[in-house]
Amino acid sequence: MGSDYTEASPVVKTTHGQVRGALQTALYGELYYSFDGIPYAQPPFGELRFREPQDAKPWEGILDCSKPRSKCLQVSSLTQQVEGSEDCLYLNIAVKSLSSEKPLPVMVYVHGGGFKNGDPTKFGFGPDYIMREQVIYISICYRVGPLGFLSFADPSLRIPGNAGLKDIILALKWIKANVGSFNGDANNITLFGHSSGSSTVHLLMVTPQTEGLFDKAILMGGFYPETANAPNAEYEMAKHLGYEGENNDVDVFNFINAADPKQLVLPDFRPLYERLQSGGYPLFLPRIEYYPTPTAVLLDQPRVLQRTAWTNRVPLMMGCTSNEGLFNPMMNMRKDPNILKACRERPEFTLPYSLLRHCEPSACRHEGQNLVKKFCGVHSTFITEEHHAAIAELFTHNLLHYQQRMLRARQAYSQAVNYLYRFDFDSPDFNFYRIRYQGPEARGVQHADELCYLFKLPQTFKLEKSRPEYTTICRFVALLTEFARNSNPNGPLTKSLVDWQPVTKEEPIMCLNINEELKFIPQPERCKLRFYDQLSALDASGRLDIMSASLEKCEISLPIGQVRGVKRRSFYDDDYYSFERLPFGKPPVGELRFKAPVPAEPWSGVLDCTHFADKPVQKGLLTGIIEGSEDCLYLNVYAKQLKSAKPLPVMVYIYGGAFSIGEATRNLYSPDYFMAKDVVLVTLNYRVDCLGFLSLKDPSLEVPGNAGLKDQVLAIKWVNQYISYFNGDVNNITVFGESAGGCSTHYMMCTEQTRGLFHKAIPMSGTLHNYWSNTPPADFAYRLAKLYGYTGGNNDRQVLEHLRRVPAEKLVDHSVLTLEDRRNGFIYAFGPTVEPYVMADCVAPKPQLEMAREAWSNKLPVMLGGVSFEGLFMYPTLLVNRKAMDSLPQDLLRLTPHEVRAVNTQQQNLEFSKKLKQLYFGDATPSSALIMNFLDYYSYRIFWHGFHRTLQARLAYATAPTYFYRFDFDSPDFNFYRKKFCGDDIKQGVAHADELSYLFRNAESWKLDKASAEYRTIQRMIDIWTSFAATSNPNCAATAHLDWQPAKQEQPQRVLNIGNELELIDLPEYDKLLVWDSLYKKEQLY
Repeated sequence: MGSDYTEASPVVKTTHGQVRGALQTALYGELYYSFDGIPYAQPPFGELRFREPQDAKPWEGILDCSKPRSKCLQVSSLTQQVEGSEDCLYLNIAVKSLSSEKPLPVMVYVHGGGFKNGDPTKFGFGPDYIMREQVIYISICYRVGPLGFLSFADPSLRIPGNAGLKDIILALKWIKANVGSFNGDANNITLFGHSSGSSTVHLLMVTPQTEGLFDKAILMGGFYPETANAPNAEYEMAKHLGYEGENNDVDVFNFINAADPKQLVLPDFRPLYERLQSGGYPLFLPRIEYYPTPTAVLLDQPRVLQRTAWTNRVPLMMGCTSNEGLFNPMMNMRKDPNILKACRERPEFTLPYSLLRHCEPSACRHEGQNLVKKFCGVHSTFITEEHHAAIAELFTHNLLHYQQRMLRARQAYSQAVNYLYRFDFDSPDFNFYRIRYQGPEARGVQHADELCYLFKLPQTFKLEKSRPEYTTICRFVALLTEFARNSNPNGPLTKSLVDWQPVTKEEPIMCLNINEELKFIPQPERCKLRFYDQLSALDASGRLDIMSASLEKCEISLPIGQVRGVKRRSFYDDDYYSFERLPFGKPPVGELRFKAPVPAEPWSGVLDCTHFADKPVQKGLLTGIIEGSEDCLYLNVYAKQLKSAKPLPVMVYIYGGAFSIGEATRNLYSPDYFMAKDVVLVTLNYRVDCLGFLSLKDPSLEVPGNAGLKDQVLAIKWVNQYISYFNGDVNNITVFGESAGGCSTHYMMCTEQTRGLFHKAIPMSGTLHNYWSNTPPADFAYRLAKLYGYTGGNNDRQVLEHLRRVPAEKLVDHSVLTLEDRRNGFIYAFGPTVEPYVMADCVAPKPQLEMAREAWSNKLPVMLGGVSFEGLFMYPTLLVNRKAMDSLPQDLLRLTPHEVRAVNTQQQNLEFSKKLKQLYFGDATPSSALIMNFLDYYSYRIFWHGFHRTLQARLAYATAPTYFYRFDFDSPDFNFYRKKFCGDDIKQGVAHADELSYLFRNAESWKLDKASAEYRTIQRMIDIWTSFAATSNPNCAATAHLDWQPAKQEQPQRVLNIGNELELIDLPEYDKLLVWDSLYKKEQLY
């Protein structure tokens, strides 16, 4: 045997037996040897179906490998007919020379096909062009579709998933052991693939199972940063095939296993919208395996495994075509009106799947709308067939976004080189994939078109060697084989034409553009790819995050341990330092559940603080989704500078959420806007709902309530101890918060636990004088225990023991308020309360009015205010409770606050109610037809009268200034909370929490035109808030034309109105507030 090709049927000995190959002639006359259909595993029948592969059994004699075996059982993408066989675990080897001075580099190809089809044989991808070079080419047949990627959680079934990946790993082990017998270099193996085959290579790069099995990699048009599995796919398929039982793994498996395998691989049966909702991915895909096994491939998300992957030492080449998106299912909009309709109605379908999968529906739709507008220039409802090219460009960038994430990960964690290419050669008759999917008249280089220049395809014809298509074949093959040979793609054929350099961390990102000429150029798509940095993405734990551009890591040594943060770049290009998930309390689990927090213990090593923590366990008020973690006592520090001539003012933000929801994450409270100023911003988690506010009367249990407020106290103490290490001024700390966070801020102002720990405060849309700041004593804990199976009496100790055994996710899923509770104005069962006994950490030892009168913070400057139509917050509640509105005429007393009714006679209360009815409804009969009147009423009852009372209390008892504001800026599309509460039903008005849209970037925000009124409002708000934090006076450049003075006893109605312009006005709500004052006895007011 040798390279003179005298042997027509060479025989090679392998570890399993001898194989006979055949001499082949390539399309352009090159000779090579082929060994097709070498078994590397036992046929996956019977007990082996769906399960990990088993090593092939040795054979006697010489195995005929002169012809390819069948591909895996699948539906042909061309004919839509079932083809192939379950007996498919074979290799195909093409050898340029069976003997040479040095063994040949080995190139192992993983075919694509969406994880559901594909043909690795020479009938699908002939190695003719690759055999121009002195290499060995090997293709692997592996199981696809449900045969390769079915999975069950029940360990007894031994099907945790990823059998198809395990096929390839077993094949790589066979190659490593045997390729030397074919004149291959077992220490120079390149693994490469295209599309889902490239994604598979990506996965094999991050699993420890492949360590040492290959030496470099090439990713072509496919990346897999995270899994994308559809829930209950096995059960759904079984039902589609006729299964009528429950979703029980054993029963579902038995049904599927008994089915005709040809039925299992039939086309996707899901409705169109469901398929598009899954990003166009098929049902059966690689997944994080349900449980660890010795051969497990994926036990975490690939992007997490990437950080410590063994292949961070391995050279990588990667690239895409210049118009990948032409292949996307959405591109059928010109043929299928239903797809065009979906694109118009559901713009989120255009998002990269990593966003679509994790994003809340409203945020997803908004992000999708942003993406559509960026590429198409119109709202999705105006998309037509004429936007076909723009949508293709969008989907091209979606794939390039994944490529960019891969490149960034490699730059962050890898020590090896990365070469980036862009395949841009557009032929009128040789780009077969574009011709097949777009028709002969279309132009562009779509997904998979580069394969036309790497493999002989079924459509391939012999070219004249003078054609640029032939030149492109020679160059493309040379680049890939040279990389396989030397880890550097620059070889004899191309190095005189272009100097292709590895990617560096310097901008712009450079790539090799492969067209009729080879050019090393800045990546053409880089500008629009930056837009993706403004979209939501994922943090390390799989939670939705906002991608501030990460610049570099930074470390700080605290007395309790070292922390590693990251330097980020904001929406508007302000650099800042981010340290997230800093622990201030021990995880409040087990015996600590419901109790006051305990300070976090010191740690060893460097704590990773580059990503924020989970939100506290909670049930979404609007979505009903339960999420979060009990291990939640963390805070985040964002510093504009870590070193400066003077330490920076510190602003500590406490989130709202009716004491029932909330989170200190960049999804809701990203610091981007604040980081335009020299400040340090702190956001903190505290426990919510029953986990934060359960109260029991038995002093021996040490659960008096207000654990969530005590979390806030502990966080503020942490800030006092450690903020100087982040360049924060410990002598200039401002606490601020909105809604329940504003009320919490007021609690922090009034409790003795925080005396001297901060220096000014901004309660926004919530104070102690709002009636909901106090939850009167009730048997809520007992009710909750009974809801979850408790059968004993109302005994605090027994109730506590029972509740500590209930999973946290269940504890927050409750409805323990009675109709009478709701009639009396209860918004929630678990909130701040006057503690039934006083412990050393007591926050609220007396009624809230008394606390405010005697507050140590009466000596501190305060800024206070609300928004102009707070009551829009109640729209979703009223919408589903029309009967309550319609029944008001029969129960007018409901209009009068419970705290007023409790101290007056029935007749007095009826008079008060009539006064309120006249104030808000006039002579009309209250009904659901007057929903806007109800919303106006709730603006005062729930919100504005409380703020008004707090202002009066400050004017009566405080010796420091109080600045009064009213937020009144109304945007058609940037007042996110009105949109959240009201959808498109109410398109005007400034709703509760709308001011947050102009203080914090959130998951729905987009980069504004700096000439817009919305951007101007952000600048004004940040200027006012940070000026107050810095100097105790909110007057700044934004208010320079005004004389905004602290509120005065003689003119309490004067207020700074923050609307399209900044104006000093008389509070429009003032006259109605005086009517509310008249309901209360003077000692009740403040």
